Amino acid sequence: MNTSIFQNHIIEKNPTLTKALIKQSSFHLTLKVLHLKNNSEVERKNAFVKAIEKYEQDFTNEKLYLDFQGIGDFFEQILYAKLENENVVKTRLNSVIEEITKEITKSGVQLANQEGWKPHLTLVDIRKVNKLRKEARKLHPSLSSNFKNMRFGRELVKSIQLLSMFGPKSKENYYEIISEITFGQKAPKCN
Repeated sequence: MNTSIFQNHIIEKNPTLTKALIKQSSFHLTLKVLHLKNNSEVERKNAFVKAIEKYEQDFTNEKLYLDFQGIGDFFEQILYAKLENENVVKTRLNSVIEEITKEITKSGVQLANQEGWKPHLTLVDIRKVNKLRKEARKLHPSLSSNFKNMRFGRELVKSIQLLSMFGPKSKENYYEIISEITFGQKAPKCN
């Protein structure tokens, strides 16, 4: 993935944004946001596994690649790499998202409202840094203007994970993995 060129450019243009950069080890594509209030709700991860298992063979047989090209923004506070093949990705993942929603809702877990899902790879997020949120409420368009059409690369979807955004991160600085279905390998079942 060719994201370091862009992130180094951001630091060079505005060093105060260093803390707003998303570490490459934390890159992920969000499918659905869950509001798990306590550990007993986290234990309902079996609903996640049940939903994903239905699609495991499909993703093993017909691989899904994510092609990232160009820069987009949300509210001038988040810069992200766009999915060049967004329609293909959405077509392949929408049924998975619907199944996750169905199974998790049946288990009694509240889902965040996510109308208009836009798959993307977040590179810079000033909302994550309190000081920046107060000082620089918007990212200047000149920060990304030279990268509007940059090709960032291609990634193979190898698994779908249930992650904790607030749990302890791994030594590689990746989110805590609560559950995971890895395509092409038999993943251990959750209890």
